[in-house]
Amino acid sequence: MKKIISVVALSLLAYSWATAETLSIEDQSRIITAYGVATGQIQGAAPAQDDPNRPPDKCGTSVVNQFWQNRDRLDPALLSALGVQLAGRPDSSSLPLSYGSPAGQFLVHYVDTGLNAVYQPNVRTLEDTVPNYVVMIARIADSVYTHIIDTLGYPDPPVDGFYPTGLDNRFDIYLLGLSAQFYGLTYLDAQINPTSATSYLVLDNDYNSIEKYVNRPLDAARVTIAHEYFHAVQFGMDYTEYDDSPSPRRQYWMEMSAVWMEEEVYDEINDYYAYLPYFLNDPTISLQAFGGSYTLH
Repeated sequence: MKKIISVVALSLLAYSWATAETLSIEDQSRIITAYGVATGQIQGAAPAQDDPNRPPDKCGTSVVNQFWQNRDRLDPALLSALGVQLAGRPDSSSLPLSYGSPAGQFLVHYVDTGLNAVYQPNVRTLEDTVPNYVVMIARIADSVYTHIIDTLGYPDPPVDGFYPTGLDNRFDIYLLGLSAQFYGLTYLDAQINPTSATSYLVLDNDYNSIEKYVNRPLDAARVTIAHEYFHAVQFGMDYTEYDDSPSPRRQYWMEMSAVWMEEEVYDEINDYYAYLPYFLNDPTISLQAFGGSYTLH
């Protein structure tokens, strides 16, 4: 998955999170490597998984958020040595096609050929122009919006139409071939103020790499959109998620509540059941513990 740096977006990320506290080389390497794997800049660097039944890491958002918030504390030489840079949005050269959701809230970006081609790209009913998978992703996103924003009353994520890569005020969803580790990711994009930021979603193009969703990708898409769009809502409210001190920045509440949102919107899918043993088998570990990148607690 190739990424292109957005100069405009980078200029909007000028607010510095640098503090007197420094990160060790080991911590920096861990943060950079995890981010590189999540964004496709590092291949084959997944952590060792001793449990053959271990489900995917599912959400790469915490990895992205951790990198984004520590970006001013990372050694440029180490970033260069590891071949990782701040990833920007996919552009029209990599995802030239788009479809606006029926309710007008989302713009879904995709391709119908190549490695990132969406599920069953030639199955189409919308005037034979848009793959059914793309149409359904857009409709699912509208349904998630209705439940989270209209029914539950959460605030809309900040719009991004004020800078060129945001295109317009519709929320952007990009469909790309992700590794089997991830269902989706929510990317922080442009900072509005010290606690609020715009964002966009990257979802898998077909979910064929996740065994239990082969040939039924829309159920995976449903819980993923509910989960990841709630992250976008969180980022609009307060992406820093401080606990009782600004360091470390703890993100356990973001992940716990995003999983709750899966159940809130799509009660019948129960994707989270596969992850319960990683909590219930360790009852002495606090729910406030956040294991960092690539742990399931």
